[in-house]
Amino acid sequence: MSAALQVRLDHGSPRPALLDEGKVLLAEHRALGVATEALGVTPLECFDAYAELDLPADFDGDPDELADLQEEAEPSWFDPRLALETVRALEQAPLSKLDRFAEPEVRAALGALRETLEGALAQGARFHFELDL
Repeated sequence: MSAALQVRLDHGSPRPALLDEGKVLLAEHRALGVATEALGVTPLECFDAYAELDLPADFDGDPDELADLQEEAEPSWFDPRLALETVRALEQAPLSKLDRFAEPEVRAALGALRETLEGALAQGARFHFELDL
């Protein structure tokens, strides 16, 4: 099973409906990052629950140490409007340098993410991204 990007709302569990789409988005995070930079919008990784985590200077990437640091930290929550700006821009942007998936699959994943974020907005919920390993 491969890792996937998931959306967690501040009043509930991850949205399992994004499991397949989350795998696509995670696999193509580099290409999406290049596109967000070109568009001048906030990169999706900025909406990670622990994007603001202060890593120690001697952190070497150990996943167990990272899990411990995350367990001690409070996750960040975001207004879905902020991420919707990014997702809507990406849906309209040319996507190049995709690593594993075809453009229609990536656009479908972005559409599913947009719908999930629109649902969060309609519920008045905040969200963040998590990795489902």
